[in-house]
Amino acid sequence: MTRKSRKAGMLAAAVAAGLSLGVVAASAAADTDDHYSPAGTVIKSTSSKVVVSASGVSLTCTNSSTSGKTPATGLGSFTTSRPTFNDGGLPAKPCTDSLGGTDTITTSGTWTVGLIDAANDETAAEPNSGDRVKLIVPKSGVVDHNSFGCVVTVAPSGPITVTGVYNDHNKLTVNAKNVPGSISGPTFCHPGTGTASLQATYTLSPGLSDAS
Repeated sequence: MTRKSRKAGMLAAAVAAGLSLGVVAASAAADTDDHYSPAGTVIKSTSSKVVVSASGVSLTCTNSSTSGKTPATGLGSFTTSRPTFNDGGLPAKPCTDSLGGTDTITTSGTWTVGLIDAANDETAAEPNSGDRVKLIVPKSGVVDHNSFGCVVTVAPSGPITVTGVYNDHNKLTVNAKNVPGSISGPTFCHPGTGTASLQATYTLSPGLSDAS
């Protein structure tokens, strides 16, 4: 067994867990009288660099996207399309990692997102900074098949909740750690559980904010 194979297993045990984070926003509003602006509109979220790190190695996807339609009223949660993670092209190329391998990422289930308005900002003009996003990832919502033969599943025990920082205009920044995943495959994949860190910036189009 090579040192690269052992590291591939450790990376795989965390990669898909981190990838579950890169989406728009589920709901928990500080201002219950606010609504989405624009309301009743399809919002697309895209990123040109999603990086997942674990055990000194990393995986990078240069093309990630999802979309969902905001509610007509209120700041309630809404569903998005299942997010994609790849390196672009037709057909889409798999993501790449620092060990020279590739990872094909698939997603499934119902993904729920929404805007969390900053507390105590009623006197501030909207949009303003301090808002966040909250994402509900469904059980087994992300599966990673890497070129070393390891298969990783995100949220294997049930749905998980993750949050990111939103500028209340069009920029979502994710810097998350300790997101759970499980792994199966050959012994060198280190079957079991693991966690990952993720860094990504998503741009929303059209821009989204909350309004009174």
